[in-house]
Amino acid sequence: MSDEQVVVTDFQETTRDYWATRDDYDTVNAILLCWKDDDLKVRPEVDRLQELFEKDFNFKTRIDQIPSESPPAQLQFELAAFVKQFSLQRKSLTIVYYAGHADKVEDTSPAGYSVWRAKEKGGPILNWFELQHALYAAQGDTLVILDCGHAALKTRGTKNGKMEILAACGSGSRVPEPGRLSFTSVLIRQICKQLKVRPSMSIKWLHSHLWGDKTEPGLTETPIYFDLSEHDQRSIILKPLLAAPPAGFTRKHKPITSFLFLKVSLADDPTGLQIANWLKSFPPAVIQDVDIEGLVLKARRLESLTDHNAMFPISILGKLSSSAQKEILARLKGLSQTISTTAAIAKEADIGSTAISSAISGPEFTSKIINDFEEKVSYACSGIEGSILLDDGVDLQEAVEDEAVMAAEAHDAITLRQALLNTSRVSDFSELPRESIKFARVGGQGSNNRFRYGQHAGKTVIVERFHYSVPSSESIEPSNATLLALKRMVDLLSRPKTASFHILPCLGYIQERHVRKFGIVFDTEKRSCEDERPMTLQKLYSFRTRVPLGDRISIAHALATALVNFHRVGWVHKEIRSNVILFFNKLPAAQDQDLKPHVVVPDIDLSQPWLCGFEGSRPEEEESRLQDDYSGETNAYRHPDRWGQPKVRFEKSHDIYALGIVFLEIARWKLATRFEEIKAQPLRPSDVKPRLLAQVAKDLPHQVGQSYADVVDACLRFQELTAELNEYDKHKVFEAKILGPLKRAITIA
Repeated sequence: MSDEQVVVTDFQETTRDYWATRDDYDTVNAILLCWKDDDLKVRPEVDRLQELFEKDFNFKTRIDQIPSESPPAQLQFELAAFVKQFSLQRKSLTIVYYAGHADKVEDTSPAGYSVWRAKEKGGPILNWFELQHALYAAQGDTLVILDCGHAALKTRGTKNGKMEILAACGSGSRVPEPGRLSFTSVLIRQICKQLKVRPSMSIKWLHSHLWGDKTEPGLTETPIYFDLSEHDQRSIILKPLLAAPPAGFTRKHKPITSFLFLKVSLADDPTGLQIANWLKSFPPAVIQDVDIEGLVLKARRLESLTDHNAMFPISILGKLSSSAQKEILARLKGLSQTISTTAAIAKEADIGSTAISSAISGPEFTSKIINDFEEKVSYACSGIEGSILLDDGVDLQEAVEDEAVMAAEAHDAITLRQALLNTSRVSDFSELPRESIKFARVGGQGSNNRFRYGQHAGKTVIVERFHYSVPSSESIEPSNATLLALKRMVDLLSRPKTASFHILPCLGYIQERHVRKFGIVFDTEKRSCEDERPMTLQKLYSFRTRVPLGDRISIAHALATALVNFHRVGWVHKEIRSNVILFFNKLPAAQDQDLKPHVVVPDIDLSQPWLCGFEGSRPEEEESRLQDDYSGETNAYRHPDRWGQPKVRFEKSHDIYALGIVFLEIARWKLATRFEEIKAQPLRPSDVKPRLLAQVAKDLPHQVGQSYADVVDACLRFQELTAELNEYDKHKVFEAKILGPLKRAITIA
């Protein structure tokens, strides 16, 4: 065995013991449910799952067969008793699993609810929606696993602790019967596979791997993940509990000898704990203690990667280019310096040193420290994530299981990249019944509008609608290629992503055949209610005639951040325009018909633009359709080579050019179609860009400052600036000339 293999083996063995003894939960109890009169024959799979939980995780489990007589009352009693007996401790995890038939409720019941059936046709039933409320009494965390059809039909509620649902499929979908392809079988195989690598997995990670893993046989339907928690953003962790030692004995831990040690809590990290406690002593009002601890923990995990000679040889980072490794190390060392400085201050404060002045012991100073932590952590994570995603030589499956990727929390981005590259798997779950959307009757919300509000399964949703082409004038159905492209795009939109993508959670799509339109359904996540609606950037130009420069730069920075995340995973947007950028507001829709251009709308959240307009988005590697478009409203945002009949295939630089046009709109606070450079006649596409660049150099430094003017110039000329560069170096140019200056300009403004 080589020295490298010895090190790897030592690391795996010692960290396996450490993870196994980190008892985040004092108790884990699972109740596994199936029908007594079951015609699917699910019991063997239920037994296998019970064996996995008991033998590999040391969880306490029991199997309850739902009786045919009075099943709702019987199960409600059993669930309430189970919660009372096992789930009233804060550090407990309750797992509820169900395998069997499920269906939508009858039309007489509220929409969006699911019923469980003992048999495919006939037989006893019960309404899971009504019984689910029994779980809200649990004081600890709750995980619900559903291996049944129509599993996405669910509700929200409030409870103490975390509550997550991992379901076999979405609404309107059916799942395979027990066997190699069943959800439970694939779930067991995926968990066992992970246990061989690392005895710890989050439910969010498990969800993405159940569908994203290319190992066959795989799932035939896309599994669904729901987080029903209102504020708690962490994901439930499954890992083995260590059996209690015999009476009179204490547990002896094997010493940790590995060089790479990713902390799972601050309990065994005195320095990190001291920093967190000091920051919490003067917490900013908007940040909770748990957020501060999580931030410090993440920073300390990343700091553990700074030993280049020890860590890089066995990490995926060691396979990156030397320039990428240097960049990552520079960012990690910048974070480490911030941690060291803060640790020194926290130590002095802890011992009551008189050297700590009041200027650095109040909430204003701690706010600055926390912001610095957040920026340095984000900068380090983006460096690791970007370097991996932009290197074609990296094995993405190997990267997903890498410790550095865990520390940078880059898992979601990497699995999204894998999904973009995997053209063979497309889910059917994403189509929602048209009648499942109850559109709001709000003034100005016509059937021809691009965006419409409504309700779906108890959620306030916004539906972005757009026309699809048909093979013939008599047809109302899209071509197979068009439908396949839509399903792929909705599948990508539905996958887990960080908030920095600025994309609302996608629930699926509807098809309105009578008007030949698709509608992508987005969850507003309580950012608005039914009588409120968002405002596009295009409309905002008219409704708010005066917007502070700092707010405008913040909008530009958020949009640049969203696009860099798109491009890092290999996704091009293709339709960046001001009418597909949304801001949520609290303006009653009934009033906006009477507003004049000078009226200021005070409640719009300008810090959070949300991107839509995905009808043309695709993986960059896919073939470009070179579709004609002679609309002045859309060509105004397009690179001159793409006007009318496109001369070249779409590439990332064309997105960045469009972003530059939006930035110029934000600077001038008016639509691109009103620019003199675009209104000039006769208008030749080749003349537009030189005219815009000349006016940017002449007027923009005076209007919004030289730094912002340089950003717009870099966007418009990005293709020329990066013509001979590889993807990684192009990304560096975007960060250096666009993202970085905007970030600095926010601080100045």
